[in-house]
Amino acid sequence: MSGNLSENPFGETSFGYLVFYMSVFFFVTLITVGGNCIIIVTVLRHRDLQQPCNYMIASLAASDLIFGLIYPIYNIGHICDNSVSRFLEFRAGVCEGLITAIQWIEMNSAYHLVAITVNRYIAIVRPLKYHVYLNSRRVIVTLCAIWLTTLATSTAIYSPGDYVGQDKAKACRYELVFTETQSIVMAVLSGVIPLSVMVVLYTIIARIARKHIRDIAASCGSDSLRLGKQHVLRREMRSTLTVSLLVGYFAFAWLPHCFYLIYSITCQCHISPYIRLSSRILVYTNNAINIFIYAGRIHLFRKFAVKDIKQLCSHCFKIQ
Repeated sequence: MSGNLSENPFGETSFGYLVFYMSVFFFVTLITVGGNCIIIVTVLRHRDLQQPCNYMIASLAASDLIFGLIYPIYNIGHICDNSVSRFLEFRAGVCEGLITAIQWIEMNSAYHLVAITVNRYIAIVRPLKYHVYLNSRRVIVTLCAIWLTTLATSTAIYSPGDYVGQDKAKACRYELVFTETQSIVMAVLSGVIPLSVMVVLYTIIARIARKHIRDIAASCGSDSLRLGKQHVLRREMRSTLTVSLLVGYFAFAWLPHCFYLIYSITCQCHISPYIRLSSRILVYTNNAINIFIYAGRIHLFRKFAVKDIKQLCSHCFKIQ
């Protein structure tokens, strides 16, 4: 890559910026790792939560947990003249492998959201066949396919021999190591395509839901039958709203980063490190927001999670 993108933008940063940089990522990492551990453990421990959609949620939490562990290492590697950046710089393939893993998990999380959105689409559009289409076996096969397909795609895009090279960069950043084409393709696959698919599906879901509401209101059946249909529709719409919040925050987190990436490549000019930091923080918080949405929207999950946390705290205090 040409222009100022071949320079390390963190070499001239102040001590205050570095403190802010490290503090923000440390705080978000605590929430990401802790929150997603709670999601996984809660779903696996309680049979009432072991449903096909919740398996997808647990798999998404596992993806977000891995991202929460490796993304801070990558961001520390952005800063020159520290032990992490020197380790990434002087060991062939380590930086490239770390970036490939990060792009894999980012893409993996995005397509988990697509799968969960498809789940909601089937629940609203084909409610009578929902349990036929989405049983536990099919969901597990789908999740395995997402993990393997995204791994193969990210590995193929960032294949050895086609990158700019770590020897030309002073920090481990994918804009500095890989080509412009690779960076744009991964941004499209990880952000633009999943978001477009989810927006289209939710547009259809909203239209079908309004039609169901009109049909129920105009139905000539008994009051008990009408109330039963309304109850089922409200339950599915609550679940759909929960997923829509995840999708909405995904768009909120990813769009600024995509705009920044495209602008930084086309502009070839100096960009404030605070702008870049802000875009990365938004992307990172996307992996930490799930616990708040689940706890706020799903009463059963909140009940079991609080119960497990209380049991853990009481056990720890007994040991002490």
